[in-house]
Amino acid sequence: GDDDDGDDDNGDDISAVLVDDGEDPFAPHPHDNTRKVVETPIAPKSIYKKTIMGRATARQKAKLAKFFFMGLVSSKGKKKCMETGCKIINEIGLLGLNKMILQNSGAALSRVLRLASHRANHPVLVHCSHGKDRTGLCVALLLSVAGATREQIVQDYAESERSGGSGACAHDLKQKPGLDPDEWASAKPELMIKTLDFIDQRWGSVSNYLCSAGFNLREQARLKTAITSDSPPPSLLNEASTIATTHAPPAVTAATTQQQHILAEDFL
Repeated sequence: GDDDDGDDDNGDDISAVLVDDGEDPFAPHPHDNTRKVVETPIAPKSIYKKTIMGRATARQKAKLAKFFFMGLVSSKGKKKCMETGCKIINEIGLLGLNKMILQNSGAALSRVLRLASHRANHPVLVHCSHGKDRTGLCVALLLSVAGATREQIVQDYAESERSGGSGACAHDLKQKPGLDPDEWASAKPELMIKTLDFIDQRWGSVSNYLCSAGFNLREQARLKTAITSDSPPPSLLNEASTIATTHAPPAVTAATTQQQHILAEDFL
């Protein structure tokens, strides 16, 4: 996940380049079963600001500058600045957001994939504010590496629309006037189709895009193996073994392991 309200650019950078003979900083310690939270800013404020200023007309830039300085001494100025920025963001829309992330946050997306490429980290829960936009893009890339078809990726993304997640997002957006709920609360299949089209047109394929983002073919192969293997992840086997030993008779062990394996697949 990532925090849109924080100073993302000042956070610790956990990215790293994998080398054949070196230690992989994304590999968990073999004796450490602690579940970890890793915050990865996929769409930080700096990218929004860059995109807004790149899209704004000369008149809008003048307004933003005026309201920004007014906002230093007045809440009214800050509100006007936000309204002008939101108007531009509404023009960009969700497709523009996905393009913005793909073009500017390749390193952050690669970070997510590297964490998921280690089976000892499984199950992996990927989320953002509403679990459909930044999360949807990350999961689309994961599914593509795993070998899912284009249709499966699109259908998976649209689950947020069918399951009611978009309704909850629309309710939240109405509490924060400025962004258009009709645009930002949706998870329509057409959006993911256009996003995948953009990747194909710009980079040729998802695999090529990931290579350009620093997630090479060797890493992609390891990720595919990690998320398509039939055996339960080591972390789940260890947890199941502990449960069976301390809390349940031996007959429960297999069922517990199988249930946790299903949960791991659901998370991914």
